Amino acid sequence: MQVIRDAELPMVERKETQREGRFIEKTYLQGRPGTPDNFKFYMVQQFGDFYSPRHKHNFEQVRLQLSGTTSYDKDGTLKPGVLGYFPEGTPYGPTTIKTDESLIVILQAGGPSRSGYASAAERETANHELRKTGTFRDGVYFPNPGTGRKNQDSFEACWEFINKRKLVYPEPRFQRPVFMNTDSFPWRPLADVRGVAEKELGSFELGFGFRYLRIDPGASVTVRGRTICYVLGGGGAAGGEAFGKSDVIYTDASETATIKATTTTELFAISMLVLDAAAVPQADSAAA
Repeated sequence: MQVIRDAELPMVERKETQREGRFIEKTYLQGRPGTPDNFKFYMVQQFGDFYSPRHKHNFEQVRLQLSGTTSYDKDGTLKPGVLGYFPEGTPYGPTTIKTDESLIVILQAGGPSRSGYASAAERETANHELRKTGTFRDGVYFPNPGTGRKNQDSFEACWEFINKRKLVYPEPRFQRPVFMNTDSFPWRPLADVRGVAEKELGSFELGFGFRYLRIDPGASVTVRGRTICYVLGGGGAAGGEAFGKSDVIYTDASETATIKATTTTELFAISMLVLDAAAVPQADSAAA
């Protein structure tokens, strides 16, 4: 079990990015590169100059809007408290920021197709190398004349550089991304646990799901298995380690953590995909 403290992590501006606009991020957790379960959980700050064309991925993506407004055109809008689930293979966008800035917590993780998830370091290397033979503009990679290559989505170009093969997207399980108005979900008492309530936001295949947990002062709840809890407010202790607002609590596949609140505490909890129970990667805290 890990408690990752938000205050100990810096916000870092990406220097190599395949999309348009400033991109400042704070990485809480990363999985193991090269595994189908690889993932990244992070916070990103974007601004009005951000733009990404309509595209799709071969991994799962979850976005919780903390502040500002992010538009995905006809697919919907993320405002504070709106949770977006972007399944692998499902197109979305184009994406623009409709306020001066936008703050989001994001999970990107290998999905049911077992295509994996390319790490940030791999993508930055690909971005740097591809700039030697072309340019990135408006979320598209434009190869230099004479290379024999066609223009393509910038993520796709980076992925193919990393993997040295053509990207074959999974067939979409959903026609559109799923946006959830978390404020509209009712709180319901958690069965057999006094002082704890939950909002069940969504449950999908292979154990993937999202919920809010609210813990009254002095009450506690136990989370099991591969779970990320982002602290929306309040504080207490998890496994004896103190936590507060914006911290992250993580348990891997074989672990449990008892989370006890000292003040009214709300958590955004993600039950992670488990693609291979015998070979689930451990997570690396960015603070380690």
